[in-house]
Amino acid sequence: MRKRKFAAAEYKQMREAWRSQMTVLENAAAFVRIDGKLVMLYGFDNYIYGNERNNLPDQSAPVDSSNGTARAANPVLTIFLAHSPVF
Repeated sequence: MRKRKFAAAEYKQMREAWRSQMTVLENAAAFVRIDGKLVMLYGFDNYIYGNERNNLPDQSAPVDSSNGTARAANPVLTIFLAHSPVF
């Protein structure tokens, strides 16, 4: 299967469509509570294009749980998500 790089405008349009249906974790974290315990999900952007970044939140500040995302938290578990197994 061949991969192709999307033009910036095309990728932006696709990303907005995705965001209307789900939370897109592009080098970003989201926090969920499971049985009262905080879990961090961190999604790396696409490794194939070299866009992945480690933007992990500062673990020392309090979490903002109003919208499921935060700049910082102290999770009991962190789950990393990546499109490419190599990464």
